Amino acid sequence: MTKARDLANSADVFDTVSTTELGYLDGVTSAVQTQLDGKVASSSVDAKGDLLVGSADNTLSRLAVGSNGDTLVADSAATTGLRWQGNYSAGKNLIINGAMDIDQRNSASSAVSLPDGAANYYFATDRWLGGRAAGGTATLGQSSTAPTGFAKSVLWTNGTGITPASGDFAYLSQLIEGNNVAFLAYGTASAATLTLSFWVRSSLTGTFSASLYNTTGNKSYVFTYSISSANTWEKKSVTITGDTAAATATGTGRGLSIYFDMGSGSSNRTSTTSSWVSGFFTGSTGSVQTNTTGSSTFYLTGVQLEVGSVATAFTRAGGTIQGELAACQRYYFRYYPGASGKSFGVVGQVYSTTAAFCVLTFPVELRIRPTAIEQSGTAADYRLTSSNLTETVCSAVPSYDGWTSSRAAVFYGTVASGLTAGSATVFGSSNSSGYLGWSAEL
Repeated sequence: MTKARDLANSADVFDTVSTTELGYLDGVTSAVQTQLDGKVASSSVDAKGDLLVGSADNTLSRLAVGSNGDTLVADSAATTGLRWQGNYSAGKNLIINGAMDIDQRNSASSAVSLPDGAANYYFATDRWLGGRAAGGTATLGQSSTAPTGFAKSVLWTNGTGITPASGDFAYLSQLIEGNNVAFLAYGTASAATLTLSFWVRSSLTGTFSASLYNTTGNKSYVFTYSISSANTWEKKSVTITGDTAAATATGTGRGLSIYFDMGSGSSNRTSTTSSWVSGFFTGSTGSVQTNTTGSSTFYLTGVQLEVGSVATAFTRAGGTIQGELAACQRYYFRYYPGASGKSFGVVGQVYSTTAAFCVLTFPVELRIRPTAIEQSGTAADYRLTSSNLTETVCSAVPSYDGWTSSRAAVFYGTVASGLTAGSATVFGSSNSSGYLGWSAEL
């Protein structure tokens, strides 16, 4: 006779065997009988694909079948230790550059002083900006301190501790284009639930706060999270119910925005959390204000905002590092030769003895026609190389004219003399400081 212990190790289901009948099986002890009887009965499953898994010592539980194409993953927070989740895919993350490793503006330079004032802000890395109108001082920039699986983070370092006034604000933020959130169906009964996950580290502990803001609806969803250990990376996640009452922008304007509160004043905070409330708020009343503590630090990376009520493994919005860079360049890109005598890769034509024009094509289509240009402030950073290979340092910083679309722009280089009208020219840098930047930020 087949022994019960052999049957227990097989995939057989004891749907008709009683405790009495088990007693006749060779080698069965009363303990085994107790474990087998009723534990693996066919009534334990309800549908094709259900699984029986261990949920505790000597305890089985049913894990309901997932949706078609789902992947079974380990999750110690789940009752059964397992859960189903959708397959990872590029584009599930609504946050661009959530890993903080693309930094076109600063070329991974050290942190810089964060401007103070309502009209001022600073991009710490691509798509991530810091805003501060709270007095005192702070620095912001990319950092190589990061949790396992990531290479970079954003670091906010506070200067001297201050007490924020009512209307003050201080935050880290990313603004999300309306085109990227239109499918969430906000303002309808089908408004999608979102889950925000991120890695955070601070020299301070306690209850911190952040918010999701709907620009069109002028509504905020403020939430809190706890940091329990100072100077230790911790992963957080929060589920945000969709707003059925207020729609978001669906075009190239601002849709939703994430704000991590660094110490805003009372009028920019609310006591209402975990629900949508009218008005702009960056955090919650009574939560930690990093700017009240001198030399306090706050690191952030691995930020992901996705549809659903469960945080899944981090993926880039663009899928790959190349895709992520292209996603960033929709809002900003910089030509940065980075060394003396390097070309911007732009060919133009000389039209007088002192001037030439070049047509610059953007690497991806920008969100809109560029709203700002950026360049170093010294003419000597730029040069024109004529078709006879004569290099001439510019006499003025490049001027810009006639950018008529989000695909290309025309700019002009001028020198004191020496060019030949009608000849070709190459525009480049005279040293490592020259650059050209184009912004179409939200």
